[in-house]
Amino acid sequence: MKKSSLLLLVVALMLLVGCGQSEAGSQSMEIDEVMQSQMVTVTPALETPEPLPTPEPDLVGYADITSGAYNEQYVYINCAVSNVSYDDKFAHVSFDAWIEDGDQYYYDSNWFVFDLDEIEEISILKDAKDGDMFKFLVEVYSDATVGGTGVVSAERLNTTADISQLIKQYKESCEKFSCEDLLRTPEAYKGTRISLQGEVFQLVADDDGIVELLLDTGEENGLALIRYIRNDGEARILKGDNITVYGTFYLLTDYTTIVGSTNIVPELYAQFIDINS
Repeated sequence: MKKSSLLLLVVALMLLVGCGQSEAGSQSMEIDEVMQSQMVTVTPALETPEPLPTPEPDLVGYADITSGAYNEQYVYINCAVSNVSYDDKFAHVSFDAWIEDGDQYYYDSNWFVFDLDEIEEISILKDAKDGDMFKFLVEVYSDATVGGTGVVSAERLNTTADISQLIKQYKESCEKFSCEDLLRTPEAYKGTRISLQGEVFQLVADDDGIVELLLDTGEENGLALIRYIRNDGEARILKGDNITVYGTFYLLTDYTTIVGSTNIVPELYAQFIDINS
């Protein structure tokens, strides 16, 4: 064989081997790309942190609530109830609340708690009786007050309160002032429990137990406007009755007389009224 022919044969063989290696390399790269595209990165699972404990609401007294320290928060209060009335048709209960405050009680009338048939946590109030003590979980409103519509749960306590004694203590806590005192310096007496005695000069209104009357204390400038919610079964107040009023003074108001003139008088929100014999 001539040398030129042999050389051509060797070159042809080298080209064939190179093509095979090139195709094999290309196939290998394609397989690697496919495998990499199908690989899933596994991230180690993180432990779920335990939820932080919710702080238990404080058990507070009435003075704590009115301080404003618990506005728009939930608190526990110990509370006695009186004048309890359960409405089976509408599944709500109404009562007067005596909120514990140290060794005293703050009286707040006309609480209403609704949906007793739907909310298990308050359904116990269906069987409430005068003098029963409860531990209420309540919402404190933004104006530093509480009320029946803010009651979230109720737990009956193993004690009762003597409501007649609490009423007696309330009346004894009311201070005696003249209407003239209230007219001269109303800001000095705002929010003060006071008592007034006199004759019913005019019965302004008595609609579904909501009573408004003018009381004449017999002194100079001695007229006062009295607002009162009469309890079921309580005797009506009539013009000419001699009464003693116990309540809280907040402001002065004006009323129009029969002849059309306007008088400024103290306004008292009465919690209790005694009809004197």
